[in-house]
Order: sequence, then C-alpha cells, then structure tokens
Amino acid sequence: MKRIAILNIFALSLLCIIGCSDSNDGPSSSPEKIVCDKFNLKATLDGQLLKVSIDTDLPDNTKLMFSVSRLLNIAYDQEEFSVAYFNERGTVGQWGDGKTLLLDENKWLLRLEDLKARWLILEVAKQRTISIYGGIPPGWEEELNKTYEVDKISDTIEVRMVVPINQSNPRFGWRNENLVGKAVSTEGLRVVEGEVQIHYPLKY
Repeated sequence: MKRIAILNIFALSLLCIIGCSDSNDGPSSSPEKIVCDKFNLKATLDGQLLKVSIDTDLPDNTKLMFSVSRLLNIAYDQEEFSVAYFNERGTVGQWGDGKTLLLDENKWLLRLEDLKARWLILEVAKQRTISIYGGIPPGWEEELNKTYEVDKISDTIEVRMVVPINQSNPRFGWRNENLVGKAVSTEGLRVVEGEVQIHYPLKY
C-alpha cells in the first residue's frame, strides 16, 4: 500500500511538471484567420421566380442574412422606406446550390398597407398632440409635420446578402475580427456584403 501511495504521488508530480512545462512554452499561436476573397451573389428573374445563389470561399457554416426588397419615397421629403418581400437567415451551405423564390406582389402590397397603417398612427398622434397642447411642441415639428404619402415606388428590387458580425463559429472571433480577405469590408462593421439590382416594375 505504501509503495502504491508513493507511486501515485510520483505520478501526480510528473503530471504537474508536464502541465507546467506545456503552459510555459510561450504565447499561444494567434487564431487562424478566415479568408474571404470571393463573395459573388447571383440573382436572376424569370417571371415571378427569383433564382438566387452565392459563390464564395467562406465555410459552409457561415451565417448569412438575406433580403429582397423594394424602395419607396414619401412625398414630404423624399425619405426612402424599404418594404421587404423576404427577410431570411441561413448559412452558406444552405445557399450554395441556390434557391428559387416566388415574388408575391400581393404579400408585398399587404406589407405596404401595414406600413401605411403605422403612418396613420403617427397622424392620429399628431392630431391628439395638437388638441392637448394647442399646437406642436418645440422640437417635434419636423417629425409630426411629415405627411406620409407615397410619392413613388421603385421599379427595381434589391437582392442583398450579408455575412453579419454575430457568427456562432468561434473562429470568426469577436465581431468578425478574424475575418480577412478581398471581399471583407473594413469600414464600419467588419462584414461581407453582396447586392444585385433587378428591374422589376410593380404591377398593380
């Protein structure tokens, strides 16, 4: 028993020495960078069918944000608003072989009506503010004086794909700090973006 106890103590001491030796080998190597030199978003329209794919050298588990939208302007100051056909999340692997999406104009028009309903709430708020205060309080004039009437709707749709900063793969690092390459934007957020504009007048 005594010999076993001595051997156990020796083994533990040896493990501690090995562990200490490993931890003092010097600074750990820097994380491997993820290189993105290619991020080609492809989008073609056939009638109402939108075919989308992405050609990239990013890992298959890279998170993506995808959207298809149409812009409109309000009459008051030509401020732009984006109304979406699609807003989806996925990965490079899910989009690599491409997807075909149906552009449903009725759904887009319903989303536009929802936006107009929210504008109506602002108009009601404006009238209530005037009735309570006898006018518009200083500092509120610009926002409450807006008239949210649609002046024009764009004849093009915008297809966008973005590699956001909140990646689940730890190799990307905090806010994509380990993401590098020709396709990476380094101004502002460290992201990768692709965009395609397609002429597609709204029929209604």
